[in-house]
Amino acid sequence: MSAAKVVVVIPARYGSTRLPGKPLVLLAGKPMIQRVYERAKMAERADRVIVATDDERIVKTVEGFGGEARMTRTEHRTGTERVAEVAAHEQGDVFVNVQGDEPLLDPGAIDVAVNALLEEPQASIGTVATPIKTPGDIMDPNVVKVVLDFDGNAIYFSRAPIPWVRERGCAGRPCASGKASTEINPPGQMWPGGPLRLVSIPQGCRAIEPAMTLTRLFSAPIRKTVFESTA
Repeated sequence: MSAAKVVVVIPARYGSTRLPGKPLVLLAGKPMIQRVYERAKMAERADRVIVATDDERIVKTVEGFGGEARMTRTEHRTGTERVAEVAAHEQGDVFVNVQGDEPLLDPGAIDVAVNALLEEPQASIGTVATPIKTPGDIMDPNVVKVVLDFDGNAIYFSRAPIPWVRERGCAGRPCASGKASTEINPPGQMWPGGPLRLVSIPQGCRAIEPAMTLTRLFSAPIRKTVFESTA
């Protein structure tokens, strides 16, 4: 059996609500999108890395540093939809959604997510999560929270604190790409956003509503860091 072809897609929208032109903001002399691209290329499981954008300026910038970019439709509401458009037109077995504003992306997170999905054939989509260690993140709406079942599958995502506990509890947050995690999508597949997606925003709700199995895993390097910090 041949190895699965893994395509990393980095959605990069020019018209960011909070910071227009964010993908082209210079960080230590390089555009942010280049920083993210170079980190993604370091993943051992990445066969291709493609920037999916809606702006020619980003395409030219990516091609200028030797990267690969694709123009996508401007009406997409989310980066996940942009990734799905690329997946519908490119060859690949696994498509990884890496957010374009993570210049410090750990390439190992991509490898962990891909390997985990391939080892769980019943899972349709996967991502990497890490336990919340900063109390302020629990109340921060910019940090998407996830509740897991005993098998590590996602039950629900929210920008609000979940589960709400009166005393000390355990919560997790997606990692590897800030407010949304490194996602693994079936090639060319996208489900319409239902009521949960419309009211709560997190992209994971799009997969939960049609009862897709969405596995969230804690990577070994992250677990090691947590154990060392709590010893």
